[in-house]
Amino acid sequence: MRRFLVLLVVAALASAAVPAANGDVVDDLLQSSLNDLIAWDPEFATFDPPPSSGHDFVVGSQKVTLPGTTSFQHIRVSAHSGPAGEDPKGSVKITYREPTFPGGAGDLYGDVICLTVFSPPFFVPATAFVWARLRQPVTVYQPYLATYTFVQLQIQDLGNPGPFMGQSPDRAWFLLSQAAPPPGTLCGASGRGVTGDASGNFIVKDAAPTG
Repeated sequence: MRRFLVLLVVAALASAAVPAANGDVVDDLLQSSLNDLIAWDPEFATFDPPPSSGHDFVVGSQKVTLPGTTSFQHIRVSAHSGPAGEDPKGSVKITYREPTFPGGAGDLYGDVICLTVFSPPFFVPATAFVWARLRQPVTVYQPYLATYTFVQLQIQDLGNPGPFMGQSPDRAWFLLSQAAPPPGTLCGASGRGVTGDASGNFIVKDAAPTG
């Protein structure tokens, strides 16, 4: 596990109460979980699957709605790297409709440039920090967003969803950014997210957890 300087926001999230089962799968169950995700969200089949063992990764698709409002968030991600964050790859797609978010709405596509994964017992719950370079500037909704060419995500794997991908306990935040993290640094990310009814699943795996 990589050592890092804990940001205040990370420390606060790490202290949150977590169910006993923090990770969703072990290696022999991963494919079954991915098959369930694709059956629920067919577009997720276009994302690259995680590599063989020995890699850090976060994969998943989650929709969140706030009942009684138009607020909506759908995050899809498949990001992987070596056990020390080397050679990060993958993609991110975020769709949101939320008046308090940048532009009030967005459809973001990005290519992963940085991934940092932490797992229990060192970091609870299992958490992935991802940065991605947007494939095109965010100009559709507000001109000022054209300077934001990156997106950062923080994803927490809090266990399995309910039947048919409902009642997902996982959490995700994202934030538009004007710059990538400096070379050689970890992806300490933050952000905001819609809170409400969640369905879907995120799977976070650390290749080399400490114990």
